[in-house]
Formats: sequence, structure tokens, C-alpha cells
Amino acid sequence: MKYLVINPDRAIRNIAHFFHEQLFHAIDIFLQDNNTKWILKGGQGWENSFTQLMAKYIGIEIIKDDSSIHDKISLNGEKNLRKSANYHKILELVQEAIHKEYPEIEYNGNYKVLYFRNDARRRKMAGYQNQLDKYFDKIIYNMNISFEEQVKLFMKCSHFVTIEGAHLTNVVFMNKKAKVLDISPMNNSWQEMFGTSICVDTFINYYFNLRPSTRKAEDKIFNSNIQFNLEIENKIIEFLKT
Repeated sequence: MKYLVINPDRAIRNIAHFFHEQLFHAIDIFLQDNNTKWILKGGQGWENSFTQLMAKYIGIEIIKDDSSIHDKISLNGEKNLRKSANYHKILELVQEAIHKEYPEIEYNGNYKVLYFRNDARRRKMAGYQNQLDKYFDKIIYNMNISFEEQVKLFMKCSHFVTIEGAHLTNVVFMNKKAKVLDISPMNNSWQEMFGTSICVDTFINYYFNLRPSTRKAEDKIFNSNIQFNLEIENKIIEFLKT
């Protein structure tokens, strides 16, 4: 028997780190050896709900009291999901699980959503004065919503325009016909680098060709706010026509 410790608190409270480094690999290990149980420690909200949803769908027991278990495996896996032989299978399982859990949610081929990280401390859109609101069906000002609300939102939408961030982990819940425009200060899209961009028909990483000379400069650029301008406005309008 294998006992896998899934601990969202080790993922620096970031859902992208949690999915890529822990939950994906926990599912992968189970697919290789179904004589496996999960120990869920700490965490809250999105991480716990996603873990329990997947455990329920694929039939994994979650241990609540692990005080008597000594041989436990901690998870901190490879971020690049493509390296797993079960890469496609796991992403398919996520889709199957959410459709079974929320059968009432239907994909809307013309439901456009905008999220400019208004609630974030950094890497948000500066100078935006609602110029494009008329093109969208929903404007999100705060992504601090429940796991269920996030899943249903991403299942439904056809076009999602946003700024690079951990919330894009939700792309795994999107319809294969959906499209995403990911705006970033520099080329650093986990979806393209690590494999979840294939979950949608079109994933555009629109970034500015900045070349920092040091890691410190890179971090500063990547976490800086983006100034809204005519070029960005036109890029979004063009994207929404696809």
C-alpha cells in the first residue's frame, strides 16, 4: 500500500504549484498503482475541493488520521506535465470528473470573460478605464471565489482574456473549443511551458519582448503592472473576433 501526502501548504498557497507539483502526480501514481491512498493535510478551498473531487471520481480513499502511518510519500513533482506517460489521460479524467459533478453546466460558444487581476497586489492592468467592457459578458474584479464557482465559470466561457497568473490553472476545466488570451509582461506562461494549453483550441501568450539581464530583473519585470494602451486594446478586440 502506498500512502501519498498531499499538502497544499507546501505549494506556497499557489494553485498552479499545487496542481503541477502535487495533485497531477498523485493521480499519476494512482494510475500506475491503484493500491494507493491519499493523505490530505492542510490547505483549503480550491486545493481541497479539487483533490476531493478527483479522489471521488477515480475511487481513491482519503485518509484523515495518518498518525499510525509511517511509510508516507511526499509529493513535489516535475512541473512539466508532458513528461508523464499519463499526461493526456489525466487531463481527460479532470474533464470527466467535472462534467459528472456539474452536469447542468453547458459550454456557451459565445460567452466572453475578462479578468485583469484587479484584486492582485501585482501584475495587473494599470490605466484600464472600462474601454472594452461592452465586448464581454462577464467582467471579473475578484477571483477570490469558490472552487465550484471557478469551475463553472471556466466550463461555460468561450473566450477568456486575462493577465498571466496562477488562476490560469483553471484552463484544465475549459471546453476544448474555448480560447484564451494570456497577457504577460514577459514570456513565462506555465500553460505553454508545462502542458495545459492543449486543453483549449487556442491559447495565445501575448507578451512583451523584454530581455532582462539578471534573475532579479526578470522577477521585477514579470511581477510589474501592465499599462493599458491602444496596442493591447486592438489585440483583445482582434482576439474576440476569432
